[in-house]
Amino acid sequence: MIVYFKENRRELIYNLSFVLFFIILFSIAASREIGFDRDSIVFAEVIYDFLNGEININLIDKEPTFWLIILISDYLFSDPVSGVFIIYSAISISIKLYVIKKLSLSPFLSIIVYISLYYILHELTQFRIGVAAAFFLLSIDDIYKKNFKGFLLKYFLAILFHYSAVIIFPLYFINQKKKHLNYYYFLPVLALLISLYPNFLMNFIKLLIPILPIFLGDKLDLYFQIYEQGVHTDINLFNFYILSLIFIYYFALYFSGNFKSDYDIIHLKIMGIMIFSFYTFAFLPVLSFRISEFLGVILIIFLANLTHIFDNIILAKILLILYSSTMLYNYLFIQNMLRF
Repeated sequence: MIVYFKENRRELIYNLSFVLFFIILFSIAASREIGFDRDSIVFAEVIYDFLNGEININLIDKEPTFWLIILISDYLFSDPVSGVFIIYSAISISIKLYVIKKLSLSPFLSIIVYISLYYILHELTQFRIGVAAAFFLLSIDDIYKKNFKGFLLKYFLAILFHYSAVIIFPLYFINQKKKHLNYYYFLPVLALLISLYPNFLMNFIKLLIPILPIFLGDKLDLYFQIYEQGVHTDINLFNFYILSLIFIYYFALYFSGNFKSDYDIIHLKIMGIMIFSFYTFAFLPVLSFRISEFLGVILIIFLANLTHIFDNIILAKILLILYSSTMLYNYLFIQNMLRF
């Protein structure tokens, strides 16, 4: 009886902790002022212009859910911009915390990684991508179990929140077993070689633009226009973050036999594709960052799970916390992603 009570109390505290984390993270994201982050001023102008009839629904530029959420927000809230933040934050944060609770071997460590690597990026800046990435994270279980209907549902939901989610469809066919894992050693090397000769791939993508769905073709065309205007043309192929991920990736490949979670082979392979996409599309930095950052959301789970392959798990967790803190410091004080 006493043991049962203690286990129930422990489970209750555990669940309440997740509720508390949700309340804190949601409150910050939902109540932020316009201008606190890089993108909110632009989005506020679009929202007000749309509600004032100065612009119409444009499904090429923004996804259906964006316009729908504006209308819902205008109906439910006195401030439609704050309402948009509230709705997007509620969906994105709740899904990510749910997946963390379900898939992570160290959920609270995953929350630290999430806050450090993706909270500012997804919940305070690129909130449309944040929800799309949350549905992608939710689909990992379907990829592992080869539940095509479940995956397809989450895939289309992700696209409805951000068109860039279209890239995740081929990931369904990733084998959840260690078969052919040796080939993944060559992904970063192959991508680096491709990045040395960008013209072929660049011209190939330009040829594809007219035959792609219009919402994709127009977006790629815009990326090329931005690049040709000299905007967002800088990319450091050997920045600390990507080099650290390459190191972690090869370490994980080598010790993949020690994985403690059945999902981590999927995570590892997606991480390899993430690094591959960063270098392969480096000729167009906006596209390179967009794809690699989207796929990298799996790091929230994977990095925490990796600490369990160490004999000294406490030391491994401390090192991951320090690493995550370094990334958070970079976002806050080097890239200045928020305006305090």
